[in-house]
Amino acid sequence: MTKTPKKQELRSLSQLLSNSTFRKIVREGNTDFYRRRIREYSHLFHNYREKTNANILNDIFKALTQGYRNEYVYKSCLVNQVLLQEYKIDSTTALFEFKISKSVADMLLINGKARLFEIKTELDNPDRLQIQLADYQKAVANITVVTYESLAEKYLNLIQGTDIGLKILTFKNQIVEVRESLDNTEHFEHETLFKMLHKAEYTDIIVTRFGVAPTVPNTRYFNECLSLAKEIEIDVFQKLVFEELKKRKVKEAELIESDLTPDELKTICIALNFDGNEIECLHRFLSRPFSKQLN
Repeated sequence: MTKTPKKQELRSLSQLLSNSTFRKIVREGNTDFYRRRIREYSHLFHNYREKTNANILNDIFKALTQGYRNEYVYKSCLVNQVLLQEYKIDSTTALFEFKISKSVADMLLINGKARLFEIKTELDNPDRLQIQLADYQKAVANITVVTYESLAEKYLNLIQGTDIGLKILTFKNQIVEVRESLDNTEHFEHETLFKMLHKAEYTDIIVTRFGVAPTVPNTRYFNECLSLAKEIEIDVFQKLVFEELKKRKVKEAELIESDLTPDELKTICIALNFDGNEIECLHRFLSRPFSKQLN
């Protein structure tokens, strides 16, 4: 970028690095919002018309890491430094914005076991953290809060006396563990776990455990299955639930991991679970100069 953007400018540009923006670009072939926003802030980019879209988006992401570390910056660092370095993406399921009870978890990784990451950026208010963690503990044993390094002491105090872990995003945008997360299975709840599943998923559990699905009207099917699920020992049921969730695997692990997919967009590709054609469409868009857009 030609100069340091103002916070309001970064806030507006950050909207380009979102699932909704790339859903439109890749699945609808609609680049209108992207193009309008870049033109609006063209004064921040040197010779933006000849830059590729990949270069422009990389410039934006770098600027965000320096002046506006929003939730997407944290997610991207977690994906690239935790998911892709510590796990294998083809054998690990990553779920983002995943509803658990009345809260929404930022990232859930399911491999041999489930690990949940709750992000609290410098822009966030910690007021609901205790409620969120209580909700997550109804379903997940291993939970970590992720925050900025200057806020480490504040969040250590908030999770004192719990098994919750803490990771920080450093000034150099590295994820560092401050406190190890420990498993806690004391708070699991059947209903919370059950409601995390799609109908086909909880039906699969019921059929596997009881040999047949309930033969009741559709209006009663959910409650009948829930009643049966409550007959399964809670620790066993929790494992069965996450075995089902783990089946929601990413379609194109190799393409996402490849150098053709920029690090700053891997999170979006995983979250939207792009197929091969969609990722190839994304790669074409990224390689194209801004001035060569279709619209």
